[in-house]
Amino acid sequence: MVLSIGVTKPTKIVLIEVTKPIKIVLIEVTKPIKIVLIKGTGSACSFYCLEIFMKWINVNEKYLDYLRKIEGRIPRTDYGSDKYKPFFGILFEVDDFYYITQVSHAQQRHLKMKQQPDFYKIYDPKNLSRLIAVVNLNYMFPIPKKEVSSFAKKDIGTYRTFKSEEEKSKYIDLLDSELTMINTLDLPTAARKIYDDKYLFPDSRVAQRCLDYKELEKYAKKWGN
Repeated sequence: MVLSIGVTKPTKIVLIEVTKPIKIVLIEVTKPIKIVLIKGTGSACSFYCLEIFMKWINVNEKYLDYLRKIEGRIPRTDYGSDKYKPFFGILFEVDDFYYITQVSHAQQRHLKMKQQPDFYKIYDPKNLSRLIAVVNLNYMFPIPKKEVSSFAKKDIGTYRTFKSEEEKSKYIDLLDSELTMINTLDLPTAARKIYDDKYLFPDSRVAQRCLDYKELEKYAKKWGN
């Protein structure tokens, strides 16, 4: 038996499995995840797999400006009144920080690039041959949990301007398509491995492309002081 449960808000789930003896599993969920329960046949066995759902989020722009003082590659959200790119996460947590990243608009050069541990292509779910965005995990960065807020599509007009309602609708559809495909990828696991390998294998090509996450964490701890 396979059961998939989508959790979209913080809640507590109690799973009770009765075998011999009784086994009670408690799972407390503090962010959107998908819980997959797989029960084997034959001998009593159960496996519980937690899969984190990515979601669009807003970030305090002043914090981003602060980080750019030591790392110029920190992405932006505001590219002008008619351009806006939200971040997504949460990839993983380190102490009091979330790690997040951003999509980039697909360019012609991306078509010939192969997927790498830190580079993922995002295709249109309605046309899997159409590249719509890319994700550079090497540019992920830490942010204090208090500086993250939810992204609401209904408020999209406060983030950027649109020439028409049709343009707004197409942009929302694009965000939905990107997030749909992002959630088919196990980016949290990939991101955590990149973080660890950055310091385990500092001379690797991927590590050389990455930001210095631990240095950013040191700087981030001083934010607001």
